[in-house]
Amino acid sequence: MAPVSPTQRVLSPDDVVDFVRSSFGPDRRVTDCGPLSGGGFAAVWWARLDDGRDVVLKVAPPPTARLLRYEADLLAAEARYFRLVAERAPQVPVPPVLHHGRDRRLGEWLVTGRLPGRALPDLDGDDGPVRADLGAATAALHRITGDRFGYDAGRTGGPTWSAAFAAIIDDLLADAADWAVALPVPPERFRALVARHGELLDTVRRPALLHFDC
Repeated sequence: MAPVSPTQRVLSPDDVVDFVRSSFGPDRRVTDCGPLSGGGFAAVWWARLDDGRDVVLKVAPPPTARLLRYEADLLAAEARYFRLVAERAPQVPVPPVLHHGRDRRLGEWLVTGRLPGRALPDLDGDDGPVRADLGAATAALHRITGDRFGYDAGRTGGPTWSAAFAAIIDDLLADAADWAVALPVPPERFRALVARHGELLDTVRRPALLHFDC
């Protein structure tokens, strides 16, 4: 399958076999596999293993890919996210993390279990019950709290929401400069706007876990 973005690596079935063996050992075999659509960052394939498990393989962008600042270490963050939700909100369906690897030859990759289901737009008939379940799952995520705002593991964030939000805006402005994106107003206007409303931002006092793609 051709990549849909410059961050996606082009994989083959032989590559999938290589990643699976590097994750589970040289004796683990792939009986079937294929690409999955819907994403635009990592390369994503499903694979069926000889022990009957269906897994999902995500492969990080190649080292030569240009990334935005928030895209750094996304696969590692995804693994931490799945583990945190499984521990703190077990009623929320997240795939089990089976392996997260880094290798000089292979790069970085993540293997999880594959959850059954269909995409919401593909459902026929009344999707109200599914949307209600989605709302309940999202509410459960929001009850998971932390000790800081923003991204985790030392990435962009801060002790207050105004500080984290300002730092996130600074990253976006730096990305715009790196990529030579013409802004509608000077960067200082964006920073001044955030600073002017810092007190309002800080009415949010509890860091809550979010799902970026939900």
